Amino acid sequence: MLERRRIERTAKGEIRLRLPRDERALLRSLPGQLRRLLAEAPDDPSLERLFPPAYDDAESEAEYRRLMGDELTDGRRRALRVIEETLDEERLTRDQAESWLTALNDLRLVLGTRLDVSDETLLERLRPTRICRGFRSSSSRRSQATSSSDLTRAGRSCQSRLVRSCGLSGSRDLTF
Repeated sequence: MLERRRIERTAKGEIRLRLPRDERALLRSLPGQLRRLLAEAPDDPSLERLFPPAYDDAESEAEYRRLMGDELTDGRRRALRVIEETLDEERLTRDQAESWLTALNDLRLVLGTRLDVSDETLLERLRPTRICRGFRSSSSRRSQATSSSDLTRAGRSCQSRLVRSCGLSGSRDLTF
């Protein structure tokens, strides 16, 4: 039996979502958690990959952060809000799909940092004992590790399908 495409472009240019209930449930909890982390712990090391340095010079970097920091953070919050607002929708506009890509990539980067995924480990299989600290979908460590693995699969699936459906290429780091 052929599986229907879960994310595809319609004739009108919209993006059709057919995400399974379990993937939607997983994606439902994560944007709020990242939003809280951005608000309550903006200096958390797991956020560093969301805001890489723009300048090598500390003084220039501090000025850049002062001028652009709020705008960069607000853009990330807007993307997270779009996922929350459209998660139960069957169709997304191109702009909404772009926001999904941004938010999924941000979640991937934060989780990757928390799991200590680096360029050297991207191709290695994560040990099942790794724990997704801070992003909790349940209280047990075993289910946190499972949720992390599930998010990786769901995120990779959503991102790659969105990219193909939107006709986007090359503008994002899409290794989930």
